Amino acid sequence: GSVLKVEVQYNAQVTVSSQPALMVVSNDQTGSGGSSSLTLTMDGTLPVTNDTLTFSATIADAAVNATDVLSIGAQNVDKNSGTIKDAGTTTDSEVAISAAVGAAAGTITVGS
Repeated sequence: GSVLKVEVQYNAQVTVSSQPALMVVSNDQTGSGGSSSLTLTMDGTLPVTNDTLTFSATIADAAVNATDVLSIGAQNVDKNSGTIKDAGTTTDSEVAISAAVGAAAGTITVGS
């Protein structure tokens, strides 16, 4: 399989206390198949403080098809019962990814 990585950029440092997850949607561009979701988990040793969080997963060949298009849809980063807080504070950081931000991230066509 191949490794898929996605970076989430914050405008300031955040401190993460758990292993959050991010969903990537896989849709068949030919319209002949359905869609599925791939779960990516955050890389790094906890706790981590940074302004960029990297999420990754090893994608088995059977999990995606050559005609699939991968994208990030509107969602909340799954905190997995932990916290993502503005660094040095008790203030919860924004975990929402809007449809506009997901669209701005672009897409990846698997077979190209």
